[in-house]
Amino acid sequence: MDTTTMIIIGFIILGIIGYFVLDYYKKKNMEKLFNHIFQTSKQVPIKKRNAYQLFMFKETILASVKKGKNAASAEKLNNPKYVEIQLINMTKILKDPSTAKDKTIKQALKMLEDFKKWDEKRK
Repeated sequence: MDTTTMIIIGFIILGIIGYFVLDYYKKKNMEKLFNHIFQTSKQVPIKKRNAYQLFMFKETILASVKKGKNAASAEKLNNPKYVEIQLINMTKILKDPSTAKDKTIKQALKMLEDFKKWDEKRK
């Protein structure tokens, strides 16, 4: 074997290892997020729990996109009127998910489904 073939094989092996490491950390972070949302949703009334969880997933996605603007989003979450309005909007979306046009909401709905599967496995 010449050195070019060895280098190519090395990069392929590194890529495969990198994929598994990335997958491991992604699952670990999702588990951490799900545990956090599960713990915080215990404080919310049962009727509003799904809407709250969807709202938290939406805010998590928005926070990951806008990493430098966490202070502004924290202020919004401290406003009870804003949170109540968002919970009403999330309830409407949960009743009819086809009304969700925003990419962020669609991702949050997908995360909520994954959260429910995780919760079922946890029980």
